[in-house]
Amino acid sequence: MPLLRYLAAESLPGLLWEKLLKTCLALLLMLGWVSAQSFAALTVTPLGEQNFDLSTGITTLPEGGEVIDKETGLELSAGFIRYEEGGFIEAESAQVVGEFGALSASTLFVDAKAQRISASGGVELSYNDLALASDALEIYLEPDVVVLEGSVTSETPDFDSERVLIYLKTEQALLVSPYIYVNGPLSLRQAGADKLLQITPQNGTSYSASSTVDEALVGALAPYLERP
Repeated sequence: MPLLRYLAAESLPGLLWEKLLKTCLALLLMLGWVSAQSFAALTVTPLGEQNFDLSTGITTLPEGGEVIDKETGLELSAGFIRYEEGGFIEAESAQVVGEFGALSASTLFVDAKAQRISASGGVELSYNDLALASDALEIYLEPDVVVLEGSVTSETPDFDSERVLIYLKTEQALLVSPYIYVNGPLSLRQAGADKLLQITPQNGTSYSASSTVDEALVGALAPYLERP
């Protein structure tokens, strides 16, 4: 006779047996004995082992998997994932897709409470017609701001910059000097620090550049122009 059935028949009153059964079922779910989990905000599909720490509430997917955040629309896949429901998602060798485009990085951290994504190591971001690479990146989901930091490069349009800020609501961006912007015969270069160059999409296929920046754009990005 199976052990649980034996305990139910021989030693436990009905009410206590019912409580034990519910507890066992809850533990099975928490320990990851199912291939996918659905939470209030997250849908998680592991590619292999899944470990849940009862003391911390943190789940680890050592072989990675996929995470969909239904509240923010983020879709993340990675070779290694740690997360706390409603707290954070930590990932390595990660790719994530959202309203900001498609992002890949060696390490990625999603702060659910602050609504912020941090990435570092081989950062690549595809947004509209921009294909950007940088050392590090911060995405602020609530004000819709992307900040790329350290050796930021783009092929189309062709530029190199110390920092780039993108305001997703208007799709405009600011290059922070030192920078060099090349568009055919046009070449704009600024060797000094903290000078701005605005790039604006044109007809969805190209960008225009201007050292005269929109005051509204600067105002929206002002909190992120100052270095940490």
